[in-house]
Amino acid sequence: MYRSLSILAILIMLIGAETARALEMAGVSIHGFASTGYLKSDHNNFLLSSEDGSFEFNEVGINFKTTITENMNVGLQLYSFDLGDLGNNEIKLDWAFLDYEWKEWLGVRAGKVKAPYGLYNESQDYDMLRTAILLPNSVYNKYQRETIISIQGMTLYGKIPLSAAGKLQYDICLGTSEITNDGGLAKSLTTRGIEFESGTMEYLAGSRLTWFTPLKGLKLAVNYFLFGLDYMGTLYYDISLGAGLILKKPIDVGFTMDNPYIYIFSIEYDFGKLTMAAEYYYMDSDTWIDFDYSEIGIPFRAPFKMSLHTSGYYGLVSYRINSWMELGTYYSIYYQVQDQHYDDVMHGMKDLAISTRFDINESWLIKAEVHFFGGVGQLTDVDNPDMSYEPKWTLFAIKTTFNF
Repeated sequence: MYRSLSILAILIMLIGAETARALEMAGVSIHGFASTGYLKSDHNNFLLSSEDGSFEFNEVGINFKTTITENMNVGLQLYSFDLGDLGNNEIKLDWAFLDYEWKEWLGVRAGKVKAPYGLYNESQDYDMLRTAILLPNSVYNKYQRETIISIQGMTLYGKIPLSAAGKLQYDICLGTSEITNDGGLAKSLTTRGIEFESGTMEYLAGSRLTWFTPLKGLKLAVNYFLFGLDYMGTLYYDISLGAGLILKKPIDVGFTMDNPYIYIFSIEYDFGKLTMAAEYYYMDSDTWIDFDYSEIGIPFRAPFKMSLHTSGYYGLVSYRINSWMELGTYYSIYYQVQDQHYDDVMHGMKDLAISTRFDINESWLIKAEVHFFGGVGQLTDVDNPDMSYEPKWTLFAIKTTFNF
């Protein structure tokens, strides 16, 4: 289980600072990180078997970048993680692209490119760039990392000066994203007895417009994403044969999301030692669900439409006290309304997080964090098979990260 992680971790350690500087001189920039952590909750399992406490919370990454010509460079990142039954320390190509910047106002990246999603998607793996261990799950759902961290396609980008009004930056992406049967999205969709079988992200188109205002450190952004997602599941139907015998027969269940879209509105103010940020997320989708009963001898299909509206938002503050200590907190709210039905406990989740970061040196840090949750709207039935959810619960996290 740990073989892939060990290989990549040893590679990072062997490179070391001196080798990295030598490769910098040769025109290749190498950066890497390795982290391990522990999660423990008093009730409910979140992301992994947190009620029992789990060390299956680690990640390792190494990236390479080099310049080909004055306006062209290439880069890639290898990434491995373990989050309970996700990842299992398998090394994957996280992103790899060719970047050509023709002018300041027009550039293009092609390959497996990072998705311009919110303020922190492109940097969510780089633990050293923030105070919190876990980003607010209302906007950066940990189960959806595989589908939002990067897309296979291309991105157009550029910056447009606005004179005294600051500068505008645009990012436009088009492509598709991978959905694996053992990934986080599949896990979150396995619910209410329906097992995830396969999924296809037919397309993903997105844009982000960021305004760097004249006030130093203040920026505002707006995102819009449109995507097409189809997936298949299996529901097992119990047929009684008498004498206590039960025959399980599969029912195929097809899901087609009808032009779902996402909005994200963001604001960040970075003023010296103080950082404040807030984001609002909204997704609207109509999903056609088709039950095929032919496997149980009933030549009947029963398609119906389910409307789902999901919202999430948070406010964040962090402050660096000195060169080795930083404090932070955020309050995050998530909720979903399904066919006009909303339950504050089962369809929503509030999260008050308090974080502490200690920088041992430039390359090594330790973090501790506590979350006070209300609601269980983003928990999965896979992690909580008995579905005996507690509405109010607490999660403790600790994490250490090495980077160069």
